[in-house]
Amino acid sequence: MTAAPVELAEKIAEDLGATGALGTIVGNKDGVLTGELVGEALHGKAKRRAIKKLATERNLSLKKSWAYSDSVNDLPMLSAVGNAVAVNPD
Repeated sequence: MTAAPVELAEKIAEDLGATGALGTIVGNKDGVLTGELVGEALHGKAKRRAIKKLATERNLSLKKSWAYSDSVNDLPMLSAVGNAVAVNPD
């Protein structure tokens, strides 16, 4: 999960062997990102809402889940999981 465009998140997930990724959705016209957001950026409280939705859809335990971040902006996400890790935090 990242605030970066979902296309970047999906490529990183693929490289890591992960099964999927969530990211900010950016407008796309003829294969070129327009820079316009579709919905809200996956940032701050939006990340918390997204992981809660995903956990519900997939019957995942957030208490058993892990989240990593380097930013206080991810505090809502970190506080939603049972295993929060700050990596070189700001």
